[in-house]
Amino acid sequence: SASRFPPHRPSPREFASARNDAVARYRTTTMGKAKLSASSAVLGGTMGAFIGQSIMGQGKGKSVAILVGVLFWIMSMLRNAYGEMSCSLGLALIYLVRRTKMVRKKYKTGA
Repeated sequence: SASRFPPHRPSPREFASARNDAVARYRTTTMGKAKLSASSAVLGGTMGAFIGQSIMGQGKGKSVAILVGVLFWIMSMLRNAYGEMSCSLGLALIYLVRRTKMVRKKYKTGA
């Protein structure tokens, strides 16, 4: 049976570099950058929809959702703390969707 872990488990010192974090590794490809920007925009739009409906009432949060989605998309291209936050949240969404697909495939519910 195959092991769940790679044969070489990296030490924490190997991940201590700012250039070797998960976001930086994901940004190395053009497709990775596009996925990070898109997932950041989706996450920002979702947060904006929640905030907009909470503040303005049912059915009136669409403009806030679009505004926050575009804001997160723009922030994901910046190389500052806000850009890192936006990309980190976007990467968390990518990992969540990937994990959900694996779990749904492994544990079929019949639905």
